[in-house]
Amino acid sequence: MNPIPHDPDEIEHPIPPSPIRIARRALALAAITARAVVERVEPDETPTERERQHKSIITWATKVAAFDELEPEEKEILQSPIGTLSERTCINSSWRIEGLAVLAWALNLIQQPLYDESVDTGLLLNTLYVSAQEIIKAPNLRTELEILSYHNQLWSLHWRLRDYLVSSEIMDFKKVGQEVWFGPLDTSMFKMIDGDLAISGQKIDKAPAEIFSHIMSVARERHHAATWLLGYNPIYSEIDTST
Repeated sequence: MNPIPHDPDEIEHPIPPSPIRIARRALALAAITARAVVERVEPDETPTERERQHKSIITWATKVAAFDELEPEEKEILQSPIGTLSERTCINSSWRIEGLAVLAWALNLIQQPLYDESVDTGLLLNTLYVSAQEIIKAPNLRTELEILSYHNQLWSLHWRLRDYLVSSEIMDFKKVGQEVWFGPLDTSMFKMIDGDLAISGQKIDKAPAEIFSHIMSVARERHHAATWLLGYNPIYSEIDTST
């Protein structure tokens, strides 16, 4: 099975990150996502409680060596005092949970998440918190073929969503996926309605705009993480998710 073609300016011979690097990147994303969660103002949480949670995240990230993986901007986000993150930074950091789900799957911590549903943030963060020491000491990575297959499925999903966003046209997704010059596309994990992609039980052209937009973001973050797993760029934030 060959990976979906990439821009020729990208790494010609990608080198996948090591299992320990994947584990540290997963823990780094967990810390960033948790920091974004704490930024949200909850009616029953006092400023003191939120500060306590923030310090706890930093302590945990230090203990499990997540700081070694954090990029400069991520480190700044994690260490920023409560109440200082911009809304956009908080939203972007929260979305990292979907990429984290792909890394957690690659590390055999969770099952492959459904393509048209968000992951449970609290449950996934708790899974990483409980498993941190285990995956740092002995990360259990899925096979290269499994990771490549999942990447190709996510690429296909992202491509279909972007194509519909531009054209607003329906298609026989499976048939077109077999015929496009850059294919064949792997559509095996998708549900179809009248031949085209189904989103939350509705054909792509019938899905409400807010649901379509949400799943587009889910697909982008997961595609991003899966491409990083293949080694197309060692720097997580610089991964190209062009389709």
